[in-house]
Amino acid sequence: MMQITPDKFLSDGSDCYGPEINIGIGARYFKTVLDQNNGNLAAAMGNYNGWYFGLTVALANNYAVCAQYNNLDYLQNVFNGYLQGVDPSSLNMGIYHNTC
Repeated sequence: MMQITPDKFLSDGSDCYGPEINIGIGARYFKTVLDQNNGNLAAAMGNYNGWYFGLTVALANNYAVCAQYNNLDYLQNVFNGYLQGVDPSSLNMGIYHNTC
């Protein structure tokens, strides 16, 4: 649902996969990210999903998981694909693709 990671969820015995808890945690975390980006929705959306200002191919190469490349094209795919009802993968949007 909200793609929360274990570091965002302090286990108190609750089911982090339950919709109410998962969406609540994700919404609170997104609010924090939005505040950290001074209300910039595009930057906050990217940051929530692993993109950040200054992310380069060289920096993405330093991650153990090659899927970091996907984050280089995140905002392009969201704003020029998903939000316009287009599946970015069908148009081969972006230039960095997960080849792992």
